[in-house]
Amino acid sequence: MKLYGSVDNRLMENMQSDTPQVGMGATQLLYSDSHAYTIVEVINEKVVIVKRDDVKALHKGMSDSQEWEYTFNPKAQPITLKKHKKGYWYQVGDTTTKFLLGVRREFFDYTM
Repeated sequence: MKLYGSVDNRLMENMQSDTPQVGMGATQLLYSDSHAYTIVEVINEKVVIVKRDDVKALHKGMSDSQEWEYTFNPKAQPITLKKHKKGYWYQVGDTTTKFLLGVRREFFDYTM
């Protein structure tokens, strides 16, 4: 198996998510970046709707030690996620973009 992107994101992709609840954080796992979301609707145990959070960097400069302030954005575009039979969550229409539920994390890879 070929690894790509950040090791942290690849490891988090395979973590089992918590049982989804409205208001719970979610993280979109990209190549090396991560984006914070909030669950806004639980349709059933295998389908949820999330919205992207607004984020503000609290750290100074380019650093791997990043701290962010998260604010729910009710006007953000809703995204539907489904739970794959292997246990990970993905965006409907894009099975390559995975999400981890129960964790709200923003990360910007300044080296990319």
